[in-house]
Amino acid sequence: MNYRIIDLETYYRKGVFHHFSEDCKCSSSMTARIDVTELVQYSKETGRNMAV
Repeated sequence: MNYRIIDLETYYRKGVFHHFSEDCKCSSSMTARIDVTELVQYSKETGRNMAV
């Protein structure tokens, strides 16, 4: 691969780069229902706390 080092102080899109790397902290997340019945039973049987 060919890489080119960009001087961010003189880069003509410095403002755009700053916006997406500093101001706009983009992220994604997902929520899902999961069945933890077996995990709870295992935790009770072994006395282990499965909390993270």
